[in-house]
Amino acid sequence: MELTRTVKVNSWGSSLAIRIPHEIVKTTGLKEKSLLEIKVDGDNFTITKSSKKEHMPFKDRIKDFKGVYTFEEIDTGFPVGNEVF
Repeated sequence: MELTRTVKVNSWGSSLAIRIPHEIVKTTGLKEKSLLEIKVDGDNFTITKSSKKEHMPFKDRIKDFKGVYTFEEIDTGFPVGNEVF
């Protein structure tokens, strides 16, 4: 099913934004925080659902982590300001 709607571009801070009509949201299954990809080709662009995973809270991302987290100290040189050590 092809669905086309005309929407207005509005300002949102220093960026621009569009509103996605409810009918398109319902048809595509979009929800708040869904990831979209914008591909630009000259003056035209397409918006598609991203294949990347949506943002997940940190506690959910690490709940199945079974490994051991190790780290090394990194020497960043001598203090150059008012750092406190």
